[in-house]
Amino acid sequence: TTASTIYLSAKLQTVERVGGITYASMSFIVPALASYKVTFNANGGSGAPSSQTKWKDQTLTLSSTKPTRTGYTFKGWALTKADANAGTWYYQSGGTCGKNENLTLYATWEEHKLTVNYYSNYATYAAFKGEEVNVSANTNVLVHSQTFLYDNAYSSGLANVQNVDYIYLSRTGYAPTGYWGTSSDGGTLVNHNASFSTGQALAQAFGKSLASGNASVNVYAQWQENSYTLSYDSNGGFGDISPQTVEWGATFTLSNNTFKREGYKFVGWYYDKYFINEVD
Repeated sequence: TTASTIYLSAKLQTVERVGGITYASMSFIVPALASYKVTFNANGGSGAPSSQTKWKDQTLTLSSTKPTRTGYTFKGWALTKADANAGTWYYQSGGTCGKNENLTLYATWEEHKLTVNYYSNYATYAAFKGEEVNVSANTNVLVHSQTFLYDNAYSSGLANVQNVDYIYLSRTGYAPTGYWGTSSDGGTLVNHNASFSTGQALAQAFGKSLASGNASVNVYAQWQENSYTLSYDSNGGFGDISPQTVEWGATFTLSNNTFKREGYKFVGWYYDKYFINEVD
C-alpha cells in the first residue's frame, strides 16, 4: 500500500578489459497500489464515520460507526442521495465494499411513526371509506389505524369522527364531542380539528415521543349523551309548568299537573295533541 525502492547488485567475472571482474548495481521503484477514497455523508444526521481508504482489488471493511438522527433509525448506506432518500441502501455499517472507485455513501433513514388506532367506543354504526364495519352498542371495535411521521406537519391531525369519506361513527342517543380520548370515558383528550406542526407534536399531545423510536396509541371516540326538553301544553287549559331537561336513556318523573280547565278533569299526559283531541 506504499511505494518501495528495490536495490539490486551484481558481481561480474571474466570480463575482458576491466581486469576480469567488475560490479554493477541498479534500483527500481515498485509503486503503491491504486487507492480510492470512501466518504460518508450523514444525510441530515450527525456522527458519520471518517473517510476510509480502499485499495485496488482489496476488500474494504466499512466502519462500524453509525450516524444518529433524532426521530429516525439508521438503516444503511446508499450509493446516491436520491437512493437514500427513497429508502434504499446497499451497505451496512461494518459490511464490506469491493468497488474500485471513489465513493460517497449516504445514510438511509427510516422516519419514526406514531400509529393511532381508532376505536368505535360503543358506536351503533361505523364505516371506513364507505365500507360498513361491524359494531354494536355493546362492543368497542377497532375501526382503522393511521400513521403519523415524526417530521411531517398535519393541518388537522386526527380523523373527524363523522367524515363520510374516511371514518364515520354514530351512536344512538349520543352526539360526538369532537374529541378522541385515550380511554373509553376520557383520559387524554385531543380534538380532531387540532393542527400539529409535526407527528412528534401529535405524539407528545398523547404523552408519547417519537424521538428514539416508533410509538402507538389507542384512541376512543368520545360521546355526549343527548338531552331533550320536555315541555307541557295545557291543551285548552291555563296555568304554567316549567319545561324539564331529560337525558337519553334515563328515567324521569313527570311534573305534577297544575293546569286548570273549567268543565274538565285531568286524566293524564299524551305526546300527540291532535290525536288526543280527535279521541276527545
